[in-house]
Amino acid sequence: MAVRFYIPPDPEADPADKTADTAAELLQQRIMHSANIRKTTGDVIVSFAQNKGTFLTPRGRYSIELYDYFLRLRGQKYDYKIKYDDINRLFLLPKPDEVHMAFVIALDKPIRQGQQRYQYLVLQATKEPDEVTVNLDEETLKNEYGGELQPVMRGSLSNLVAKTFKVIAKKKVFIPGKFSNAAQQACVKCAVRANEGLLYPLEKQFVFIHKPPILIRFNELESVEFQRYAGGQGSTRNFDLCVNLKSSVTGGGTPKDYTFSGIDRSDYASLYNFLSGKKIPIKNLQGSAGVFLDEPQAGPPVYNEDEIYGGPDEGGLEEDSEDEDFDEDAAAAAEEDISDDSDMDDDEMGSEVDEDLDSDLEERRTDAKKKKKKSKPAVDEDEDENDEESPKKKRKKSKKDPKAPKKAMSAYMLYAGAARSKVVAENPDASFGGITQIIAADFKKLSPEERTKWDEKANDDKQRYQDQMEDYSAPEDNNDSDGGNKAKKKAKKDPNAPKRAMTAYFFFMNESRDRIKKENPEASFSEIVSQIQKLFAMIH
Repeated sequence: MAVRFYIPPDPEADPADKTADTAAELLQQRIMHSANIRKTTGDVIVSFAQNKGTFLTPRGRYSIELYDYFLRLRGQKYDYKIKYDDINRLFLLPKPDEVHMAFVIALDKPIRQGQQRYQYLVLQATKEPDEVTVNLDEETLKNEYGGELQPVMRGSLSNLVAKTFKVIAKKKVFIPGKFSNAAQQACVKCAVRANEGLLYPLEKQFVFIHKPPILIRFNELESVEFQRYAGGQGSTRNFDLCVNLKSSVTGGGTPKDYTFSGIDRSDYASLYNFLSGKKIPIKNLQGSAGVFLDEPQAGPPVYNEDEIYGGPDEGGLEEDSEDEDFDEDAAAAAEEDISDDSDMDDDEMGSEVDEDLDSDLEERRTDAKKKKKKSKPAVDEDEDENDEESPKKKRKKSKKDPKAPKKAMSAYMLYAGAARSKVVAENPDASFGGITQIIAADFKKLSPEERTKWDEKANDDKQRYQDQMEDYSAPEDNNDSDGGNKAKKKAKKDPNAPKRAMTAYFFFMNESRDRIKKENPEASFSEIVSQIQKLFAMIH
């Protein structure tokens, strides 16, 4: 509603005096004073142009103007005025492309765009160096904002946005805490319904961006469930995380749930350990029916978020700890550290992600190409060097002499052989590729003293191989009359030979198979075997 007054000019006022207040201005001042209304207009303190960032929600480009008590978003079609008192939380979240940051504004009162309501505003800003001017004198900056703002501020654009919002709006800007996925990132790729996005497990809540943005506080959770991807059709690449809310949060009815689907298999251990550390009830559907796994299992080490973003570590991973608060200076220094880190390659730090995230199908294709290159067989030393076949045909490998010395192993292979059993025991649900990733990450983090130990073992093994090769003479290649092309016939098994001894696992499997198959009549063979393995690991 708008009420407009016409105030006639004072006939006794001097029209030549430009400094004197008009009758309308005097009335406004009286109303403001009598009603004790705070002034809601004034000069812009800080502004960010439309080309400085893109809003993912609501979609489009808006200029941002920060005033004393409110902010304005000005777009081509829509203009919003948001009071700082209506802002609930602010988040600064790194995206996997290492180029953009997502700045999330959580509102108590959603803004409207036609019939659509937006409770969460998501701004995507870059980390490129930028500069912002604060339109206040130094005395006001010191008195009003404690000297936290300077007349001219320089830094990455995302940090400048977070810094100005934090100081002017007097709201904390939360950043990721202790969680990191298998690629040492603060989020996991997943989808809600058909919309792909990023899920950030923070110290006190889940944040999903960006279609639709979702904020779930941990104290609102009833339980979480790890479910197999695609309804248990035998896929081992992905899994789902189902989050169940308390009935008190949803108004007393049936608890509402969110399903974050298509999470990469390698991120299972990180999510499971993180949620276990938060003491959130986890219902693991891959164990026996109704089994709750309360004991957290050790997983790959995570990097220290304090070193990346700064801020005090108050309470660590305990339930009463808050999300880390944004520290602009530490964040700027961390960006330089990340850009100079030559130990991480593009695959470990993630591919570029903009508004449309890469799909799992594209990842599979990329991984398949890499595995194909790595698994390309090398030419055996015993092969005939003069064999000049067509490049389309595979070279025929000569028969391997079983008495030949075993080839020397590298330091990594020796370490992997020693560490694999321990890693498998600590991560029973991890795939073969996930186990390899964990071992490789652990090997990279070895100290120089620990690395020297395995290098010495590799040198010893290399010397052993060289010594044995000096005393070894390869036998002559005696091919069969048919050229040696036929496969070697398998020796017939003696029916009177005694049966081999069975392991404890096979006894357990024979005893449990019928019961588990009866409890899960629709489960496939691989799913039944998987359940037996997990049950055996729990009691072993």
